[in-house]
Amino acid sequence: MFDKDDDILCYHGPLLYDAKTVSSSPQVLKTQLRDDNPYYLVHYKGWNNKWDDWVPEERTLEITPENLALQHELEKTYENSSPTKQRRMSMPKGGPSGAGGG
Repeated sequence: MFDKDDDILCYHGPLLYDAKTVSSSPQVLKTQLRDDNPYYLVHYKGWNNKWDDWVPEERTLEITPENLALQHELEKTYENSSPTKQRRMSMPKGGPSGAGGG
């Protein structure tokens, strides 16, 4: 479990991004989702607040040397996968362009 203002890594599409927890699941969200698993409101560092997102715990990782290595490996794999995806990697300030959310 993470606390408010914890620095974490969070999946957005196929990549891991530096993020910060803004809040954890309020009871109303758990009730609406009929899900007892933790959800976190995350802010992706360097992105506009409009990209803040409620994410399930399984999309979050602690910042550890192993997870940072995974983040870099995913970036390398994604960059090398196709020219179209390479363009998506160079995001404008404030968030992804055309990146799949969720």
